[in-house]
Amino acid sequence: MKYDGIIFDMDDTIWNTEKEVCLAWNKVLADAGHPKRVTGDELAGYMGLPMTEIAKRMFGTDNYDSVAELFGRCMQYENEYIAKHGATLYPDLINTLKQMYTKIPLFIVSNCQSGYIEAFFKAYDTAGYFKDYLCFGDTGELKDHNIRLLARRNNLNSPVYIGDTKGDCEAAHAAGVDFIWASYGFGHSDNYEGRIDKFADILSICE
Repeated sequence: MKYDGIIFDMDDTIWNTEKEVCLAWNKVLADAGHPKRVTGDELAGYMGLPMTEIAKRMFGTDNYDSVAELFGRCMQYENEYIAKHGATLYPDLINTLKQMYTKIPLFIVSNCQSGYIEAFFKAYDTAGYFKDYLCFGDTGELKDHNIRLLARRNNLNSPVYIGDTKGDCEAAHAAGVDFIWASYGFGHSDNYEGRIDKFADILSICE
């Protein structure tokens, strides 16, 4: 086997949460009496960005501190909502994870907030399939740093990162690991070491 670990991105690689995030954030904004409402198209443009950058773009400010409290409430309710209601998993995801995790260690690195990955675990009882995970909310660091950190603390010598965007590709290569492009997601990349067109294609990595 070429790789000793598979590290996944979350959004548009494992699942799509666009509808659920919009519902959660807009409820918090409405309850706070704020005029802002988030659309699916707007949210799609934020995917993959660190949460602090999303907040600044969403509220049209360069000062994250000025919106941190309200945006923090958006993220907290998002985590609670997704943990309870779930989101849209890509086809064959659970069955594929069941087949993979006994053959090769699985991990997650995402630019999401703390609690988001745990919400996925809670919604679908998937924590047991993953050996470790890291996110921007845990470390305050970007994806390439977190890929390197996760690899070091799990003694990985040749992991691979799977994601759907150019940013995922750049982060993987900056961390010194191969990148596999999940073409079924909403992003795009031209520079990759491998490509999967559906989630179950990942099984070929375990052969």
